[in-house]
Amino acid sequence: MPNNKKIPYFHELSLDKMLESHDWTYQYSDDHSWYKKGNEENNIIHKKIKELGGWCERIVTMWNKHAPKSMETSMEWQNMIKKL
Repeated sequence: MPNNKKIPYFHELSLDKMLESHDWTYQYSDDHSWYKKGNEENNIIHKKIKELGGWCERIVTMWNKHAPKSMETSMEWQNMIKKL
């Protein structure tokens, strides 16, 4: 029996699923198509964050749950960006 379950496009995922499946190291790829895909995902993630009202503790926690240690963020950093 065929599986008729639709696989969602990246932009249709929840923010948590986007962060979970995102290639966090895309910018290091030698393959331009992988770089381009990762960059597009990154743009979609940041658009979704804006749609959800911007950075907050819940989003920072979700981000840090999936991001490599070197790419974690904090509300202190996000508040500094908002002031600029």
